[in-house]
Amino acid sequence: MEFTDYNPFGSIHANTRTASFREERKYIGEVYDEATGLNYLNARYYGGSRGVFLSQDPVFWEIAGSSELLQDPQQLNSYSYARNNPIVGSDPGGLLLALLPGTWSTRNSGDSIDSDFISEVQRSFHETRTTYIAHDKNGWSGGDNSRARADAAKSIADYINSYKFAPGEELNLVGHSHGGNVAILASQMIDHKIDNLVTYNTPVLDAYKPNMDKIAKHTQVFTRNDGVQYFGGNQATISGVIGQLLCGIICGAIGQYLDKGEFGHASRGFPGASNIDISYRTSWRHPIQAHSDAWNDGGFWKEKVDPLLDR
Repeated sequence: MEFTDYNPFGSIHANTRTASFREERKYIGEVYDEATGLNYLNARYYGGSRGVFLSQDPVFWEIAGSSELLQDPQQLNSYSYARNNPIVGSDPGGLLLALLPGTWSTRNSGDSIDSDFISEVQRSFHETRTTYIAHDKNGWSGGDNSRARADAAKSIADYINSYKFAPGEELNLVGHSHGGNVAILASQMIDHKIDNLVTYNTPVLDAYKPNMDKIAKHTQVFTRNDGVQYFGGNQATISGVIGQLLCGIICGAIGQYLDKGEFGHASRGFPGASNIDISYRTSWRHPIQAHSDAWNDGGFWKEKVDPLLDR
């Protein structure tokens, strides 16, 4: 048998073992290389004696321009472990938690995510930094059409399916508005179980059905004051309406095919999900602002969402 005591960042303080026994997994249950004194955390090597990774986070530059990142200096170090706070955090994958913003959102837009909300999500999932699925040609473009969402879902699913999960490592996705529908589409393509899918103000449509065989827990947060979600359907498109007005049925059909600016009726709650009505925390006077209020409410996440998560 073997007994090992660690300093906070993972360097070995004391180790006793029988002569015939050698445990390969040490700090936070990950593989330890005795020759180099390094831990392999699935994506990168980590040195407990120095308290840092030996290489940069592989997705750091995808989020380096995030306004939210600048509000949290601990995240600016791409070599840091557990936000430099290993007492309350760990980073067994060396990677990050994924949040999927909604249509038209960008990492530097006015629709930024509140830092308190991010902190509460990180605390719930024991993650120490947040990956944004970038709004670019290689990820979620933020386009208001079904093709953009399908492309984003495939990109995310490809990334997850190729990722090497550590034993017991969770997969948690949090999406706002149609970013939630991107995650839902991805659930139909992902091989790995999704421990928690949390959607915020996501328009509920027949075209986007969560694969509950792959989702351990789905939580949908919504507000009845949200006009954007209610009209976030896909029954018609702005390009189709403009085409119809310009030159009739043929141009209308072409505009509908272009699929620019979808709209229509959408429901608020998902069958089989824990649907949480947050109307009492938002104002009916601001139906557009209400669409983002819940997404930025860290207090509500801690109070109502966190207790519902699958552990």
